[in-house]
Amino acid sequence: MGWKYWTLMGLVLVLGFMAGMAFEGRGQSDNLTSASDDLLTNSESARIGNLDISVVDAYEESNEETSYVIVDVMVVNQTESSAQFAPLNTSIVDEEGYEYRHDSSFGDQRLMGGQIRPGGQRRGTLSYEVPNIDSEFEWIYSHHATGEYGAWDVNTAAE
Repeated sequence: MGWKYWTLMGLVLVLGFMAGMAFEGRGQSDNLTSASDDLLTNSESARIGNLDISVVDAYEESNEETSYVIVDVMVVNQTESSAQFAPLNTSIVDEEGYEYRHDSSFGDQRLMGGQIRPGGQRRGTLSYEVPNIDSEFEWIYSHHATGEYGAWDVNTAAE
């Protein structure tokens, strides 16, 4: 009886390993796709998950102590079921590759996130504290469940 048990366990282990390899390869190639190979610009939309997302505008605000990049975002749910928008899935990246997360303590923050009804939309601003306002920035929204993302050029540097 012992050899049958160990043979069965070996076959299950080999089958599990092969299935894991098959699913890992498929997930890497199918799910990790950008909404676009190039950076999107203001007013361009990307379908990420079940949401159509676009950047309406981006601007900067600073005082003596801190500098912020403010991104005005429009989120539309074109599907027939509710969808989730999470500001925590957003970030801004400067030209040197440093990433900054959403700062919910900034006073102008108006896009709260949450469930969006079928056919519903949300619009508001998200803020990001940055050390150098004279940089070029990309705004990124990632859908962690599907691996989809969109990246927008939100250059606020003086020209």
